[in-house]
Amino acid sequence: MQIAKDCSERLLKYGVRAVDDAQKNIVSDEFIQTVLTIIVNTGLVSVLVNLNYNSSLAHSLYLASVKIPDCKAHMHGEIVSLGVLLLLLVDKQLIQAEKVYDFNQKLDLPTSLMNLGIKDVKQIIDLILQDKYLSFAPYNITKEMIKEAIDMLEALKHKKTF
Repeated sequence: MQIAKDCSERLLKYGVRAVDDAQKNIVSDEFIQTVLTIIVNTGLVSVLVNLNYNSSLAHSLYLASVKIPDCKAHMHGEIVSLGVLLLLLVDKQLIQAEKVYDFNQKLDLPTSLMNLGIKDVKQIIDLILQDKYLSFAPYNITKEMIKEAIDMLEALKHKKTF
């Protein structure tokens, strides 16, 4: 859990500047910190965490989205970034969700299902719930919880509070 927390903090702190610097071909401290965080944390998680606990709702959204033709143009990381938002909202980590939402907006990452070309909310929820890794979550994730998280994303889009 600490590895994930460290990763989130560093990416939120340095990520926007790192992307901007990368686009300008500048190897800044922020760029280096971001690259190291991605490489080192991914490596640590992949060797230390049981695969059953390395997926969750963020990757369930990705696995569901590959079954929807309109999502094919989007990269894994883009889709997972939206899945992280959904997971934070399902988990009621509202302050962190707002931080990630703002981060996604600054980097032009998805902040709604429509950004991925997903129009049928019921379909995507049903597909998410088919993912076997959701059974390893610390609590039962229901259709209603996912729908509420999607609705909360829409509220953020319109700058409403939770």
